Amino acid sequence: MLFRSEACAALAIFPAIDSLKTGRPFYERIAPVVRGDRPLAYFGGTYRCYPILVLRRRTEHFRKEADLAAWLQRTPAGYVLADESESRSWTDPLLKGLKVVDRQPVGGDTAQLLSR
Repeated sequence: MLFRSEACAALAIFPAIDSLKTGRPFYERIAPVVRGDRPLAYFGGTYRCYPILVLRRRTEHFRKEADLAAWLQRTPAGYVLADESESRSWTDPLLKGLKVVDRQPVGGDTAQLLSR
């Protein structure tokens, strides 16, 4: 009997944890904005797989601020996925001037879609 109640609790809790931990609703929400061949970059030391799994597309991946800024210079219509903890430390004026298109807490951080 205890197993059945634990299983019911897991069915209710795990989907909520999945959404909070993986950011699936965030990526589903931004999918129409970055669909097709719209330029999209991912910034950060760690590349999380959800942009590929949910958006079903590849992204540029930059680990260095200067590389991302150079890409945005070449690609002014580009969108950037970056965690708030990463973007908060940017010093480049172009990157600091990016606007938040959408954001959502994910795990211990906040995922953001940014653009010029």
